[in-house]
Amino acid sequence: MPSIALRTQPHSFITDQGIPAFAQRIYADVLLTLQSGRTRSLPFVVDTGAPFSVIPWHVWHELGVGWEFWGREFHDESGVVPNALKWDGIDCDFGGLEVAIIDARTGNRSESQILVAKFPRFDIPKSHRVSRPLPLLGMDFLHTNALRLIIDGRGSALVGEFETP
Repeated sequence: MPSIALRTQPHSFITDQGIPAFAQRIYADVLLTLQSGRTRSLPFVVDTGAPFSVIPWHVWHELGVGWEFWGREFHDESGVVPNALKWDGIDCDFGGLEVAIIDARTGNRSESQILVAKFPRFDIPKSHRVSRPLPLLGMDFLHTNALRLIIDGRGSALVGEFETP
């Protein structure tokens, strides 16, 4: 199976009690197509706790990311599912777009992938954020594109990759 290398970003801390703490995140460099027709690569946090990807308002709106609208609410057998399309307390639209992943080792791009995402309807107020959030790559991305996520923590830093069919 071909693989797409992901990036890791480690950060060392020391608590106020002098205890070392080592935090790491895994990122995928995602190539987005803008409404202008140009492309732009952005880091997405690979979030194993997110069922869907999230492209924050400041990314999709300010950069002009082209995406297809699929709805404003989820329903199940009991009716509307409240809060299912919220992110950080903000109402979201639901949609999708085609993207590619940039391999962190080679710089090569993957074949086209489908990204299913929440698109917040407005930006997080400045009073509620420390910094602008990065986009999230949720677990639906793996399922929709038949990818396998491999995270290896046996070395000095995490190593991550997507295996493609």
